[in-house]
Amino acid sequence: MDYGAADRAVRQCQINALKISNPSIEETPKTPRSTYALGDGYLLLAAKEAKASPIPHAENEAIRRFLLSNRIREIHEQYEVNQWARLQLPNGQIARS
Repeated sequence: MDYGAADRAVRQCQINALKISNPSIEETPKTPRSTYALGDGYLLLAAKEAKASPIPHAENEAIRRFLLSNRIREIHEQYEVNQWARLQLPNGQIARS
């Protein structure tokens, strides 16, 4: 059965009314498998580099100074990072790089 645009709009309005009157029926969105939660509602989304890349000297020094100032014990000479393609913001928007 094929519904017209008006029928779909009416059905969506009915669904929205049900969700507002009874919020417990709202489904919680599922987090995709290949994500990494950063906290505070931020999610790193696939794709990412398969192999970590070394970072430039100035950035490496900034990370080392931050770790030293916060008394982090495990400090390395050279840090490497994996770049991710997308970041989901707490409001649901997705930033791409």
